[in-house]
Amino acid sequence: MIALIEEDYDDVLPFVNISESILTDNAWCVFSHHSIMELGYEDNGSPTLHSSRSWKSMEVEIQSSLEKLVDINDSMSRCAAAAAPATSVTQKLARHRDILHEFTQEFRRIKGNKNSMREHAELLSSVRDDISEYKVQSEASAPRTYSCIPSSVIAART
Repeated sequence: MIALIEEDYDDVLPFVNISESILTDNAWCVFSHHSIMELGYEDNGSPTLHSSRSWKSMEVEIQSSLEKLVDINDSMSRCAAAAAPATSVTQKLARHRDILHEFTQEFRRIKGNKNSMREHAELLSSVRDDISEYKVQSEASAPRTYSCIPSSVIAART
C-alpha cells in the first residue's frame, strides 16, 4: 500500500496522521485497561489475571499499528529526500519520528508493567495455594496430635 503512494510527501502525510490517530485511540484504550489492571480488578469485579486475552489482542493491534507507522515514516522520509525538503517538512518529519518514539516507549513501558503485574499475580496465587494446602494438611493432622495428649491434660486446661 505504501509503495504505491511514495510519489509525493503530501500524499503520504494523511496516512501518518491517520496512523497516529489510531495509535492515540489504541493508547487510550491500553492506558484505561492498564489503569483498571493496576487497581487489580476488571469492570465486572473479577481479577485481572483472566483478562490476558483482551490484553493480547490490544497488544497485537498496537504492535501492528506501530509497524505501519514505522513504514509510513520511512516512506515520508524517502519522499522528502527525493524532493528538496523545506524546513517545515524536516520539522514535521522530526515531529512524527518523536511521536512514534513516544508511542513505542510508552507501549514498551506498559507491556513491561503488565508482565510484572502478571508475574506478581501468579506469585500471589501460588502463595495462596500453598497456604490453603498447608491449612488443609494442618487440619488433617490436628486430630492425631490431640489424640496423643492425655485426656486429663485436656480437661485440666478447660
